[in-house]
Amino acid sequence: MRIVSTKEMYEIEKASHDKYHFDEKLIIENAGTLGAQLIESTLLKEGNLQGEVIFLVGKGNNGADGMAMARHLVNKGFSCRAFVFFPETECKKELLNQITMAKSFGVSVNFIDSLFQLSSYLDEVGAVTVIDCLFGTGVQLPLSNFIYDVIEYVNNYGASIFSVDIASGVSGDSGAIQGNAIMADTTLAIGFPKLGHYIANGPRHSGILQTLKIGFPKAFEEVGDK
Repeated sequence: MRIVSTKEMYEIEKASHDKYHFDEKLIIENAGTLGAQLIESTLLKEGNLQGEVIFLVGKGNNGADGMAMARHLVNKGFSCRAFVFFPETECKKELLNQITMAKSFGVSVNFIDSLFQLSSYLDEVGAVTVIDCLFGTGVQLPLSNFIYDVIEYVNNYGASIFSVDIASGVSGDSGAIQGNAIMADTTLAIGFPKLGHYIANGPRHSGILQTLKIGFPKAFEEVGDK
């Protein structure tokens, strides 16, 4: 299995679009389908099918992948709620499209700007599963105080945590963190595992690493192919 840097992942996505017409919408949809299947099978194996599945959503395509997973999980009978941590005006177009679809399927979506809005809800509902789709490899370090506090609260909450692509707060290239990062039980790498999963703080924050084979051309599985 090829392990990629963030630059290589960008090049793979660009070449997949330009040469193979495999576009962003297909990437997100396939990630949503396969991610939901893996989350469901893991929760089934653990006997942990009670309570809501909570999505922590950023403003980019990592959040879009998560919202697609939420939509598919609702279609499988799960109750899903998404907390979006950035204003709607800052969210990327694909994320907003996924939010619109997810809402129509029955995902509850809340735009929030304080830790209290999250903590008061989770303290009330009790045991949940948390899906971290805040940043992925596009994280801008260091984290804001708000996001730092959110991560600290979630890590101490005691829920089962899945991270989409890479645990939020971990650099996709170096595995480094600055201050704080999600402690995932399972990480769902999109397409290929990243360098940051294996070095520095990456392994400790990744948990069990699962790769979602979302349809990138087989040619890109070898280093140097474009």
